[in-house]
Formats: sequence, C-alpha cells, structure tokens
Amino acid sequence: TDLTWLGQTTELKISLQPIKYLGVKLTSNPDNLYAENNLSIINTLLKDLDTWHEKPISWIGRLHSIKMNLMPCFLFLFEALPIKVTKEDLKMLQTAIDDFIWARK
Repeated sequence: TDLTWLGQTTELKISLQPIKYLGVKLTSNPDNLYAENNLSIINTLLKDLDTWHEKPISWIGRLHSIKMNLMPCFLFLFEALPIKVTKEDLKMLQTAIDDFIWARK
C-alpha cells in the first residue's frame, strides 16, 4: 500500500492512531477529525459547565468565564481545523451556555 511504501522510502513513522499536535488530534482519515476533536472538546466543556454551575458566580462572572475559558478553546479549534460544526451541536452548546449564564432559571 501507499503507507507501507512511504514508511519504507522515508524515515517517517506511520501511525493509524490519532497524533496530537498543538492540542489538535490529527487522524489518518479526515472523516474522523470531527469526532476526535469537536465532539471530545464539546463533551469536556459541557462537563466544565456542569462543574462551574455549582459555584456561586454572579451573572457577569458567568459571562466572563465563558468568554475567558470556553471561547478560546473553540476559536483555536475552528482556526486549526477547517471542518464544519453541525447545527445540532451548535444548538446544544448554545443551550448549555445559556443555562449556565442564567443559572438554569
């Protein structure tokens, strides 16, 4: 196969497992990029929101925590990987962020 030939003709190590580079998981199959990166970060951020929800944080503090902690993760990922985020995932994130900011009221 091409991977065998590439491994034999160069000194590159060929891996079928995702490689993490600058916090982004690069996969051998581009179709797996969304599941490896976006879905895992969405799940991590949803867990963070659940943890932070228990803390006594003001409305503006909640807004700032989104701005300072969650947004940079997504912005970096969106810039690093040119893959579309599904509407369902965006709606789920928006709902989770709204619930957090408004303290589930």
